[in-house]
Amino acid sequence: MTSVNAQSQTPAGDIGLFETDAAGRLVIVDEAFRRLIGRGQPVPIGKAPWANAQPDDRAAAEEAWQEQSQLSHKANASPFDITVALPLPEGGFFQTRFMARPLVDAQGTLLGFRGVALVGLHSGLESEHQELLTLLDASDDVLVVTDRDGHVLYINDAGQHFPALIESVRDQVPRLLLEVTDGRWRGEVALRAFDGDMHTLDVQVTRSAERMTLLARDITATVRLQAQLTHLATHDALTGLPNRTLFLRKLSEAIERSRVVQSKVAVFFVDIDRLKDVNDSIGHESGDALITNVGRRLVAATRPGDVVGRIGGDEFAVMCEGLPDEVAAMELAERVRRSITGQMTLQGVEVRTSASIGVALASGTNNGLSLTEAAESLMRDADTAMYQAKM
Repeated sequence: MTSVNAQSQTPAGDIGLFETDAAGRLVIVDEAFRRLIGRGQPVPIGKAPWANAQPDDRAAAEEAWQEQSQLSHKANASPFDITVALPLPEGGFFQTRFMARPLVDAQGTLLGFRGVALVGLHSGLESEHQELLTLLDASDDVLVVTDRDGHVLYINDAGQHFPALIESVRDQVPRLLLEVTDGRWRGEVALRAFDGDMHTLDVQVTRSAERMTLLARDITATVRLQAQLTHLATHDALTGLPNRTLFLRKLSEAIERSRVVQSKVAVFFVDIDRLKDVNDSIGHESGDALITNVGRRLVAATRPGDVVGRIGGDEFAVMCEGLPDEVAAMELAERVRRSITGQMTLQGVEVRTSASIGVALASGTNNGLSLTEAAESLMRDADTAMYQAKM
């Protein structure tokens, strides 16, 4: 770290965000940067972030920046970490730490730099624990230390990627934690990182009489993997529609609602005719295309609130709520049947498709069955009706 010595009248700590071009000249700054660095004076857009510093300080910072920018294309290059003294309008100086990482394209060409300006750092916090802080700077976990008023005393390199972390945590932690002198909290916080993507952080907050410490781990990949696994467990891999497990769960929920409002729930059991003939004659890829097309047509033919699921190899199910009577159910079932009957082109081959549909309705009464039992019973009734329709 390069430090430029000057008289210091340090204001309260805070964070401003900035981006530069490849030459290190400012192109974008946020309002916090304008407030903290400008302090009533024009922000030097088109110039270096420390352009307002005294000539000797500015020259030392420029030299350090140029030395480090030559290493920006290397994978193991350290982030820029430069401290300078900027003048206050009323006289005196305030210490400002500029930390930035290079932005490069896929070919490794330097596009610019993105970083934070930290104002009013407590030098004692760094000098007392410099070895530990060096390790924390290299960690992928985020560490932020603030004073009791929320002003930043320390933020490691990983924390630069989440400039809104402190505000997001304040919005979610219990108010009591912000008022007591000793407390802990842990939870997940979703926020947008400096790269523009949404991330999920596992955050631990510890508050003492003098400081608040935030330790956060980016668990975005884990959360996304869990969501993908959950989706795979509840959806058909070929069509993306709910599978039998999820369909039965949604049907149970619909039956529960019907018992409260005394309405009807209908289930259509749909069986594609001659899928085996398609597989045998023009291949399983064409059979998969047939299943996918049928799924799309079923969704298009039903109402927005209806649920379409793939139950088995050539079997689909449709759940409908709020139908007034059996006549309305049969009319909708006929519309569904027509949507998947007729000519369809599969892998360049035209085939004729048709389907058999069975319809069953639940009246909303209890009948002594649990919700799961009632859902499975309604599915069996619709399946039986479908086989009768085939005959």
